[in-house]
Amino acid sequence: MLIFGLNALSSLYTDVTGFVAVDNTNKLVVISFRGSASQKNFLADAVYEKDETDLCTGCYAHRGFWKSWAEARENVLGALISTAKQHPDYEMVVTGHSLGGAIATFCAAEIRKQGWDAALVST
Repeated sequence: MLIFGLNALSSLYTDVTGFVAVDNTNKLVVISFRGSASQKNFLADAVYEKDETDLCTGCYAHRGFWKSWAEARENVLGALISTAKQHPDYEMVVTGHSLGGAIATFCAAEIRKQGWDAALVST
């Protein structure tokens, strides 16, 4: 199992936490994001103004959610690309709950924008 910990980043703004894992039994690469659990997470939840995103032309998103994804994006995609190259026949599943669900949605959109298939399960 390959795991990256976003807590190790000491993220300044949003305290994004997640992991990339390999499920060899079901041939899956799983990208998962934790829901709101810290003061920084709850502050990100509360910043609801909208920001323009780079996921598509004219697309806007909840600022706190978008900032959370932007903060995590580089490390998540780095771990994901490395893992996907090692397991090219595995399906990708992105999941999260609460704040993690919002971040998972942006992650899945990013993965699809880059030409990969990804299932999204969010609550």
